[in-house]
Amino acid sequence: MAVAAEIAIAQRDRYEQLWVALTARQRRLVVRALAQIEAELARAPAGSWTAARSAAVLTQLAGAVRGLSARQLSLLRRALPKIAAQAQRDTVAWFETLDRDFLGAAQPLRWAALEWLEGYSRPLLQSRLRIYRASFARYGAETVSTIEDEVAKTVLFGEGWDTARESVWKATKHIVEDRQWMVDRIVRTETATVYNSTTMAALLEEDEPDDPMLKKLVAVFDPVTGTDSKLLHGQTRRVTELFTDVLRGRKFDAPPNRPNDREIVVGWRASWGSDRSFDQATRRESDEVVSSG
Repeated sequence: MAVAAEIAIAQRDRYEQLWVALTARQRRLVVRALAQIEAELARAPAGSWTAARSAAVLTQLAGAVRGLSARQLSLLRRALPKIAAQAQRDTVAWFETLDRDFLGAAQPLRWAALEWLEGYSRPLLQSRLRIYRASFARYGAETVSTIEDEVAKTVLFGEGWDTARESVWKATKHIVEDRQWMVDRIVRTETATVYNSTTMAALLEEDEPDDPMLKKLVAVFDPVTGTDSKLLHGQTRRVTELFTDVLRGRKFDAPPNRPNDREIVVGWRASWGSDRSFDQATRRESDEVVSSG
């Protein structure tokens, strides 16, 4: 089982790297957007901080935030097909390696072709697009509304723009940066959904009456891993059955079971035999990661 444990740990780490890298790219968009906002505010001509100027500045800020939200949405939309492709590659490598290890030869995989991935992922990604488009719209609207409230507090008639501009900039920067947790959650949730949904579709294709397919949860372990993820790690079910989160009283087909869920699902052929030592190996490695963190 050492080979299986090593592959699962590597696959789990690669999945973690996917959403970490995508989150970092989202953050870079924020940095560039804030630098542009600061430069535009600095270019505004001197004058009084009147109601008219306040309205003009709010329009400018709202446009900048909506533009940032649109770029973040576009980045996620471009990234998700690559995540689905990575999930397929990881699952193919998983089955081919373990088939050779346990059965002596790799079995044919109907879902290893590009045509299968495109046929499956296109409707999945379209359905997810509607969900995270609404999430980004809500994030943008809430951010703009909060900026409007803060800018309204700085309307000091008769004072110079230079005085008000600093307050406007500080409020805008704080609000935009403070609300990036919303984007981080969207990125993690969508990465998990696309990665695990692609894997689950492959497992369903591989389920055979004479060699039932099982599915297993493998958690991402680090110092912030939730108690529910630790309890769910290693839980095994028939591919058509549901996992059980006894801590929250929920059943689910595959992660994510909640926002920021950090688990992957892997397949396990019944013909590979007992998976007890696999569970022990991944649990031991995960405990070492947590204790060293």
